[in-house]
Amino acid sequence: MLTIIEVQTPAQIALFRELLMEYGNDCGNNSFSTLESDLRDVTARYAPPSGCRLIGLVDGVAVGCAGLAVVAGRANAGEMKRVFVRREQRGKGYGRALAAEIVACTRRAGYGRVVLSVFDSSHEAVKLYREMGFELIEPFKETPHKDLWLSQLWREIMVFVGVKQRAHRRSNPYMSPLLCPYTAIPV
Repeated sequence: MLTIIEVQTPAQIALFRELLMEYGNDCGNNSFSTLESDLRDVTARYAPPSGCRLIGLVDGVAVGCAGLAVVAGRANAGEMKRVFVRREQRGKGYGRALAAEIVACTRRAGYGRVVLSVFDSSHEAVKLYREMGFELIEPFKETPHKDLWLSQLWREIMVFVGVKQRAHRRSNPYMSPLLCPYTAIPV
């Protein structure tokens, strides 16, 4: 059974960092990512109360992680980041559980919306986020690669999604009246 903990102790921070490194290795060398800066200061990037760091455990063994960070310049938006499940543990619902807990962290932090970015080649992740009620939106943040931001390459490899509240989704357990109706965050 999966247990999700909020990272607090130095040992948990070290484990979270280890999982982020595995995430990076799993994604391959990604020059578009902010993973390097995340690894340099894991404690600040996802620090409560504006963020959170989660680890999923099964029988005391880490199976995955996820984080919540503030979107720079967008005080009302939390960004779901680094939802990762170790390869041998995939297909068991752990990614969904971690993502759902990040949505709960978003509510507790008082954000009006939760956004995320994902590679469109990550078909299972895109499917999961769509099932959770996320929908494609315009880019919600600046990229350090401004020369690539408007390039066709960038648009082809990234999918930007955000929560949208709709009446017909009231039965969706991942949606909440505490999350404001969807609006794209202007850049």
